Amino acid sequence: MQPKRCTFRMKGICELSSNTNEEIYVGIDVGTTKVATVIGLKEPNSPGLSVIGVGRAKNSGVFKGTVKDIEETVTAIITSIEEAERMAGNNIRQVTLGLNGSGIATAHANGVVAVSRADQQVTITDVNRAIDQAKATALPPSNREVITILPRHFKLDDHEITKDPVGMKGIKLEAQTLVISGVTQAIKNLDNVVRQAGVAVEGRVLNPLAAAKSVLTKQQKELGCVVVDIGGGTTTLAVFEEGELIHLAVIPVGSASITNDLAIGLRTSIEIAEKIKLKHGFAPGTKKIEKGDTFKVDELEESDNEVSIKEFAFILDARLDEIFALVAAELGRIGKQDKLPGGAILTGGGANLAGIESYAKEKLKLPTTKGRAQETAGLVDKVADPGMAVAVGLMLMSASGEQAGFKGANESIGKAVDKLRLIFKKFLP
Repeated sequence: MQPKRCTFRMKGICELSSNTNEEIYVGIDVGTTKVATVIGLKEPNSPGLSVIGVGRAKNSGVFKGTVKDIEETVTAIITSIEEAERMAGNNIRQVTLGLNGSGIATAHANGVVAVSRADQQVTITDVNRAIDQAKATALPPSNREVITILPRHFKLDDHEITKDPVGMKGIKLEAQTLVISGVTQAIKNLDNVVRQAGVAVEGRVLNPLAAAKSVLTKQQKELGCVVVDIGGGTTTLAVFEEGELIHLAVIPVGSASITNDLAIGLRTSIEIAEKIKLKHGFAPGTKKIEKGDTFKVDELEESDNEVSIKEFAFILDARLDEIFALVAAELGRIGKQDKLPGGAILTGGGANLAGIESYAKEKLKLPTTKGRAQETAGLVDKVADPGMAVAVGLMLMSASGEQAGFKGANESIGKAVDKLRLIFKKFLP
């Protein structure tokens, strides 16, 4: 039987004990191995957010972004939310939810319209129509729905122009967009378990966009970089160049696959294999290993607690090599392998493996760092873990009004996109 949350919820802005109207924003990442909740406070006259509550709970009810066990997932969400609420001293009523999974797909679509004004000056209405036309040409099958449409470039009379064409003059306006869709039933099921946990879904954001919001600098986006989010069931990557998202992909292999391999290789349970991975795991090639080296594993039975480091490293390497080979192949497919000066930024729980930065640098041939949450104050030590990057990003995007996903990859479109968001609401699920 699913536990019930006994919390009092208010309409509008949450009122804190000080009786000041300070706004809170909440991001929740419902993953394959964990649920993470982050509560941020927007204080008057403060430019950023302060993290005031963080909650984490183990989860085994989701598989590669798809809910498989409703009761298990609802319980994990409630546990995570209530831990964050206790820390914050405040109840939450709505959240921005992360979307992920192998069902996420991207497509490029162009929309072309005639400039409507007699003086040939492009208006926001023309931009709306061009993007609307792009959406119409990229409607997904009936079992899928559009999550977001991201304007990438515009052309005016077949000439590439700036990211914001409003005010320019021409006859024909073309919008080049990235259309991102997901499996309708998977999205509805995720919404459903969050609502069953007692909170409303304020908005949805793709996990890789949230991770990017959390850890990337403007300079990295401009130079060209890739965020590689190594989650439990999937590894997602978001590629940016000239400040824009240019590619997104979901690879159906994650850090849980490493745990499964260890469980088989060490002949133990998944739970013990996970503990061993967290305690003893390292990226092969980053640690000198002598023939015959072993280490003791207290979690294993006495007769089996001597583990060969060489065999242990072989198990780790096989799966890590697969993950980064697939990432490299995806970058090669879009012509960006070895061509991203901003480097690779690793997030997700899998990024905690010792030595993984050096390993990824060798495999991807790119400068590599671990992503750390930025633009936050308060309990920053609680969200320093790369595995919290998505939840922090969801919180930040909620605060900045990006939870519909329209501004996250193209911030420079500015006021035009702010207006577009209002019009696009009719397209959102």
